[in-house]
Amino acid sequence: MTAKKKNEKPNLKTGIIVGAGIASAIAGGIFLYGPQGKKNRKQITTWAIKAKADVLDEMSKMKEVSEEKYHQAVDKTMTKYGRLKNVSQSEVIQLGKELKKHWQAVSKEALKKKK
Repeated sequence: MTAKKKNEKPNLKTGIIVGAGIASAIAGGIFLYGPQGKKNRKQITTWAIKAKADVLDEMSKMKEVSEEKYHQAVDKTMTKYGRLKNVSQSEVIQLGKELKKHWQAVSKEALKKKK
């Protein structure tokens, strides 16, 4: 039994990380190809892509993903990028709001991976 438990933990963590990655990809896809996708694609810059990756990294560290924790990860990341000189506060706020709007898609994908 002990060996089985050891094998289950890495698989669960791997599943959560994969689920978070897929959820982040969905959120990014909606951001780029959703109703305002054309406008968003024009405005997106390298920092925004890195910021999304950082949100994904924060999610992969979570033992359990919840809306509150997802929003905290987005806020933490947006605070970091808001300090950059080449990024305007309005861009940071806009990206943060957009990422938070996609919680439903993120949570659905996380639940699928958990099952």
